[in-house]
Amino acid sequence: MANENEQAVVRSEPTHTELQAIRRGNLLHVIEKFGGPNVVARMLGYKSGSMLSQMVSPNTRRTISSRRCREYEMVLALPEGYLDDPRKGVIAERHSRRIWQPSQDQPDQFVCEQVISLILTVGQACEQGQLNLPTSKFAELVALVMADCASTNFRPRPEYLASLVTLAKK
Repeated sequence: MANENEQAVVRSEPTHTELQAIRRGNLLHVIEKFGGPNVVARMLGYKSGSMLSQMVSPNTRRTISSRRCREYEMVLALPEGYLDDPRKGVIAERHSRRIWQPSQDQPDQFVCEQVISLILTVGQACEQGQLNLPTSKFAELVALVMADCASTNFRPRPEYLASLVTLAKK
């Protein structure tokens, strides 16, 4: 039993293992809220979400460095230090609920990233359907998908997008 005069040791910083678990949990939450690993990977400039999936796997050996966290936070318009915050998901949850009404502390950058991702998704669907549209028609297609996304947590429905591409071909 500890002596009354001895003070308990209080750690203010998490251990490396604890920090990795916090980062993994927060990154997983962000990936889920932003639409999955492939969507987030495209936003981060990767071709697929496999590396992100490996990073958040509970049995991973991959570590998430501070430098990588700050890069991801910058690109995803998250506050600096968000991925290190043990209160995971608070900010990502707020963003996902308020996608069309950005908060005062995170104005338009988050919405811009989502719109860019949406435009890229529509562009890829057009390429896959071998559809070459004039700019005005492409903009109309993006607007239709964006309107649909307002009710789906900003996640384009693949079947809806495919049907729009098919209709645009006619």
